[in-house]
Amino acid sequence: MTWGQRQATGTGTSTYVAPDQTTVQGSEQSARIVAFNLGECRGPLAYRAVTWYFPQHGETFDPARYIDICAGRYVGQ
Repeated sequence: MTWGQRQATGTGTSTYVAPDQTTVQGSEQSARIVAFNLGECRGPLAYRAVTWYFPQHGETFDPARYIDICAGRYVGQ
């Protein structure tokens, strides 16, 4: 997708921590990143929400769990 669409998606790397692991046991793995909720953020147009997940572990995009970019806080965690 391109800038200005409903969502922008990409891939990157993040730390995956399985449900039965502690944070220190996590490992760097490929992640899908989704930016969404396009609108004004202190003036400029921006994607106001971003989240990532690990499809290889059965995870899917959940628009109720994200980082609010404008407020700088986690939502739905």
